[in-house]
Amino acid sequence: MGQCKLIRANLSGANLTKACLDVVEFMDTDMSGAELRSASITQTWLGNTNMNGAKHVSNVDWTGTRVRGLVLEDGSVLNDDHDW
Repeated sequence: MGQCKLIRANLSGANLTKACLDVVEFMDTDMSGAELRSASITQTWLGNTNMNGAKHVSNVDWTGTRVRGLVLEDGSVLNDDHDW
């Protein structure tokens, strides 16, 4: 994808297996229940993004990604800037 913004996007339940979402700015995006196996989400900003119930989040390449208000697959939230 690269160098774009996804604002209030609904990717809930989307199959993003092997997706290349590098250099994307996600704001207020719903990725709950998304399949992320072997996805690449590098050099990306995730702000107020919901990944609750997303699958294979730990299998994603997060290099250089920064987050704030990210709801993780287990329901926990990263509220502070976090850099992988």
